[in-house]
Amino acid sequence: VIFIPTAVHPLKRSKNIPEGRKRFQMLKLATRDNPDFEVSDLELKRKGPSYTIDTLKYFSKKYKRREFYFILGSENLYGIDKWKDYSELFEYSNFAIMKRPGVRSIKGKSAIPSKLRKMFVFKQPKNDIAYFQHKSSKKLIFLNIRGIRISSTKVRKLIRDKKSVRYFIPNRLYTYIMKNNLYTGE
Repeated sequence: VIFIPTAVHPLKRSKNIPEGRKRFQMLKLATRDNPDFEVSDLELKRKGPSYTIDTLKYFSKKYKRREFYFILGSENLYGIDKWKDYSELFEYSNFAIMKRPGVRSIKGKSAIPSKLRKMFVFKQPKNDIAYFQHKSSKKLIFLNIRGIRISSTKVRKLIRDKKSVRYFIPNRLYTYIMKNNLYTGE
């Protein structure tokens, strides 16, 4: 899994978001014990807003012979039509849509935003996970996440409210956040 912090998010403008290098360092601290996790500063090196389409084009060229998936929370899929060149995204990557705990499950074609529905065909292979196939042959798969109900927004709010984030983030990450006075509202 490659984690990529955004340099300038084109749809989110907030004064409370730490600069990219600090978020990059936080990701490295949070993922350091897992050999299957990697952190890339690809988007931090670019000038201007970070667009997913550019990142997917880059990785599709870099990993030509590999099948890879862009992991997206289900709540973000429904605003994807606001993304730059959103209709092209599925030409460069498969998408794994993660239904977070507590989010209502939607089945069938209605799980896909209406602006995307005509681009996909439902597939149900024998003894395999059902998915939607894009005209490019890329897949759109919906998966459930087991685990705790947590989000980055909740962690930031807990820190700002001076409440415990134990078990939500590694201790070394919490130490970094406190040392750099991030998300504390001060």
